[in-house]
Amino acid sequence: MPKLERNAPSQSKERMAEYQRDYRVRNPERVAASAAAWRRSNKAAVKGGHLKNRYGITMADYDAMMANAGNACEICKAPVLHILTDGGRTDKACVDHDHATGEVRGILCGSCNKQLTFFERYAEQARHYLERAKMKSENEETQKPEQPALQGSHPSEVLSLAGLVGEDFPLGEAYCGTDGTCESCQ
Repeated sequence: MPKLERNAPSQSKERMAEYQRDYRVRNPERVAASAAAWRRSNKAAVKGGHLKNRYGITMADYDAMMANAGNACEICKAPVLHILTDGGRTDKACVDHDHATGEVRGILCGSCNKQLTFFERYAEQARHYLERAKMKSENEETQKPEQPALQGSHPSEVLSLAGLVGEDFPLGEAYCGTDGTCESCQ
């Protein structure tokens, strides 16, 4: 068995990697806190990496897109904040992209981005739903029977039209609401 050199580069890299793996397993809270602190102090690097990995664009590409959009949503024209900006009531900018091809399309506010995504997924279903609702409404209107005008009629006439006249339903002041002196009640 050949003797390994003391502090050989490959040997020390392997030992360091093993030590780091072991440290992460033994100290998950410290590792998480350290990573969070690094992300807070290196926002540009984090966002730049996100843009590159997710959309294939650089931070310079993103800055140019924001400038071309006038720092506003390209649909509703609401002002949007740069993704590195904190606070405020304005939406942070979203990079809109085609989910099928991955092609970046532009800058949107969060609300428009969510609605556009929903519309892309369910456009056909929404169109069918609206067509069915319209047909149902039109069918209900054509199937309604003609109702006689009852406004201004004496209560006894209303009862007669409703089929509530006969031996079981004699007309009288209990039905017309008058004192019994009207012609229909006598």
